[in-house]
Amino acid sequence: FNFSEKGVDEVYKKVILRLLNVVSFYEQYPVLEKQAEVRFDDSLHVLDKYILVELARTKETIEKALDEYQLQHASRALADFIDTLSTSYLQYSRDRFKEDHPWHAEARGVLRHVLTEIAKVAAPLAPFLAERTYESVKSKNAKESVHLEDWPVYSPFGKQFQADAAEAGDISHIVEAILAERSKAGIPVRQPLLGAKVARLPKSDECREVIRARVNVERVEEDPSVEAAWIDTEITPELREKGMLREFTRAVQEARKKESLKPEDKITLGVYVTDGNIKNLLERSKEEIARVVHADALVFSGEPGAYEIMLGETNVSISIIHNS
Repeated sequence: FNFSEKGVDEVYKKVILRLLNVVSFYEQYPVLEKQAEVRFDDSLHVLDKYILVELARTKETIEKALDEYQLQHASRALADFIDTLSTSYLQYSRDRFKEDHPWHAEARGVLRHVLTEIAKVAAPLAPFLAERTYESVKSKNAKESVHLEDWPVYSPFGKQFQADAAEAGDISHIVEAILAERSKAGIPVRQPLLGAKVARLPKSDECREVIRARVNVERVEEDPSVEAAWIDTEITPELREKGMLREFTRAVQEARKKESLKPEDKITLGVYVTDGNIKNLLERSKEEIARVVHADALVFSGEPGAYEIMLGETNVSISIIHNS
């Protein structure tokens, strides 16, 4: 083949668009110039260690491939890293970027560093994509263009750093196994469950917490007798309520996006609901809901709003009021 439209479409969706989506995410949670520089040492979160080790490995692979004129191998390594960055790293790290998370500055700093460095590495292969990425994340004192930057050189990581990163590399396989059990049982991820078991878990508490949060269970345990994964499918009334709250906040966040609101933009959330039990649930949880959806207040309205949410069998209507 000299040219394939299907191949171009695949590269656009799996490489170009995927990286631009990561850049777009960063632009929602940018690093402030006043924030301290990130220390790339053992104090970092395990997911940050993982993506930094993957970045270094990708740089070495691309460097070797370019030295040998193996452009296809170099391009494939770049595509694989972008996939890892947007899925295994970003999907599991989203909560850490939010303003109310204690480690949001470190998460944003690491992502900025990774995007800056991958722009340098991608420059010979995708010059315009690299420049677009670099322009979005470069610091005030950076060079005018990524094509004026030197080729990166990284110091080797310590043994503990690499060991933590290796453990984090197992997270995706464990998460996929548990999610497969959820799919078989017909239970969506938004519905919390009491527990899950897998044959082997990482030793790191941070890794275990990432897994637990991603599959939305109260606890995750190691059980060598389990073939792949096992989940507790019993849904208690308390778990059902938690699932409704998660569905409610997710729908409010979608409404915020439709209103073109940024994460830092505050709102007043109006709620119209006729079911007394659902209203009581939202009333009891209004402070937590307001925190998650960045609302100054949650108020109950006497008229339906512009957006509708199904919570179980109940239709709830909400309105988004922009606060100046």
